[in-house]
Amino acid sequence: MKNSSKPDSLFLTLGALLQISLVLLGIIGLSIDFFRGNGLLKRILGDLISSRLGLASIPILLLVLYIANRMLSSPTDGKESFIGNLPLYLMMSFGLYYLYQIASTGSI
Repeated sequence: MKNSSKPDSLFLTLGALLQISLVLLGIIGLSIDFFRGNGLLKRILGDLISSRLGLASIPILLLVLYIANRMLSSPTDGKESFIGNLPLYLMMSFGLYYLYQIASTGSI
């Protein structure tokens, strides 16, 4: 039995390496922004709890997250879809933002 698959070209391999690097930079940058001393997580949760409708909006937020999860993980019959790749593109855009921030200011 002969396997006729060919390895990816150098261009495709470098593109995949760039994608993974941007995704990892986006994850690291978001983690730093969320979990530092006065980070985004503390501010978001503080604003959510201190507002008048804060506690009532938590079930709505959970419902929105559930619907987003259902949309992103729905089967596509073997075809690629933009909605399925949306988390990848979103994390790559965060990675580009943090790369720009590092290049312009020297820190995240």
